[in-house]
Amino acid sequence: MANIMSLSNVLDAFVPITRFNRGEAGKIFAEVRESGYKIVVKNNVPICVMVTPEWYQEMMDKIEIIEKGYFQEEKR
Repeated sequence: MANIMSLSNVLDAFVPITRFNRGEAGKIFAEVRESGYKIVVKNNVPICVMVTPEWYQEMMDKIEIIEKGYFQEEKR
């Protein structure tokens, strides 16, 4: 999650689903590799968030750390 999620970054991350229908999937995947994430929208509603495998693993690692701390507190 190296990229800071500013408002302008988030707005730039929106990808209309119609771009997939136009055969731009490869280009979108390259944009995900470059930016770290994209938010796919259909009718201006977010339907999917695409992240790089590295970003996903980092999120899962952080969730695991948080869960371990939560369950240790719960046992007390």
